[in-house]
Amino acid sequence: MQNTASLDVSKHFPNAGQGLTLNFGTEFRYENYVIYHGEYNSYAAVDTAQRYYPSIGAYKAPASGSEGYPGYQPSDAVNASRTNVGGYVEASLDVTSRWLIDGAARFENYSDLAL
Repeated sequence: MQNTASLDVSKHFPNAGQGLTLNFGTEFRYENYVIYHGEYNSYAAVDTAQRYYPSIGAYKAPASGSEGYPGYQPSDAVNASRTNVGGYVEASLDVTSRWLIDGAARFENYSDLAL
């Protein structure tokens, strides 16, 4: 799940060069990620009898789960969330009718990322 709120502001100044446009904005984002554990038989090694697999030339116990991939165990369950605050500024200057200078910068701060 993701919820986002943002605000963007733009202003054009026609008398600066051939035109100057300034933009800035901010954004707040809340993200939530959930994994639920599966049914017991999807991750439990219920059948432990060894079988011969000619494709790999070996005896192994079959993997549990669908298509040999085990389901999510209770230890895999997670309910995690984080927030993010970001902001940007941008300027576009039409120096002449043939020259455009444009620049932008963005900053983001995640609640779960420490550098």
